[in-house]
Amino acid sequence: MILDAHAHHFLYENFEEVVQENVKNEVVFILENGLNSRTNQIVLENSEKYEVVYAALGLHPTEVVKLSYEEVERELEFIKNKSES
Repeated sequence: MILDAHAHHFLYENFEEVVQENVKNEVVFILENGLNSRTNQIVLENSEKYEVVYAALGLHPTEVVKLSYEEVERELEFIKNKSES
């Protein structure tokens, strides 16, 4: 059994091929980590589409400094709501 505990495969244009190759190589768990609002949405969608993909939502420090306080609060609330569902 192979686990990928920290991945950003969504950065690849051929994400589906990457997932299929992982499955072919017996990877049973891929934890896709979001970096910001846009990528959090992507990892959520991918976790719903692919059985082996799980979402880890977050805000990378280099992304936080680009946001207003209100934007950070809004994204943290989004992450909290998704983690409760």
